[in-house]
Amino acid sequence: MLAKEEQAFRNWLAAFGKRMESGESNAMAALFAADVVFHLSPFDAPLRGREAVEDHFRKTLAARESIRFTAEVITPAHDEGWAHWACGFTRTGTDDPVRQEGIMRVVLDDSGICTHLQQWWNSIEPGQSDLMRDTDA
Repeated sequence: MLAKEEQAFRNWLAAFGKRMESGESNAMAALFAADVVFHLSPFDAPLRGREAVEDHFRKTLAARESIRFTAEVITPAHDEGWAHWACGFTRTGTDDPVRQEGIMRVVLDDSGICTHLQQWWNSIEPGQSDLMRDTDA
């Protein structure tokens, strides 16, 4: 990948993380093209369009507090970037910690806006496993 394209992916990923942590669903939606295709998981129908993405993040982020998001670039390629991400938060109104971790594939247009995003991830929440006691989610 050209340095410019790699930097565009790193910038997009950093902006995604900041907006995730701040809970700004409308600012989050601005990172996506009007006709974006967003696969939340391999088994769900994709969200289509910026409005659907904004609606998803409005609902999702409203139910979270103390969000911490990190991401590490796995590989930037010519037309896409791959990253490993982790997100920890508590459910709104509770002290129940949640940890999510996954991989994302992001395709950006020439202006650095996401046109396609696919995620593969898993989550651990209280009551799911004895492992939750031993994590710092």
